[in-house]
Amino acid sequence: MHTHHHDHGHEHDHAHEHDRPLERITHVHGGPPVLDIGGDVGALVVLTDWDRVGSELFVRRITDGTEIHTGVWTRQLGTNVVPAAVFCEVVEGTYRIVGVDADDVTVHGGEVTDVDTRA
Repeated sequence: MHTHHHDHGHEHDHAHEHDRPLERITHVHGGPPVLDIGGDVGALVVLTDWDRVGSELFVRRITDGTEIHTGVWTRQLGTNVVPAAVFCEVVEGTYRIVGVDADDVTVHGGEVTDVDTRA
């Protein structure tokens, strides 16, 4: 697994939280994403397996349980097309990727954090 900015200090918890009153995310459906980052807001790009294309991917902030989600779509990455979930606006903090066996990931304001969860 290839990860920029990550934290190994948390056990994986795949419980699913259905109530997301604090959700604030821009959903991008396959077109070029526009990242709105700066201050305490960063972005998160999660590369996934092909079988997730067309589904939703959720991340949960460790500190307060806030959960956000976005779609998994094919994206151009250099000369390759890859399945990825692009979270365009993520308040900085440490997040768990729900339903994926990956380390928790820390997002920093003003930065794009990439995580490769492909098998």
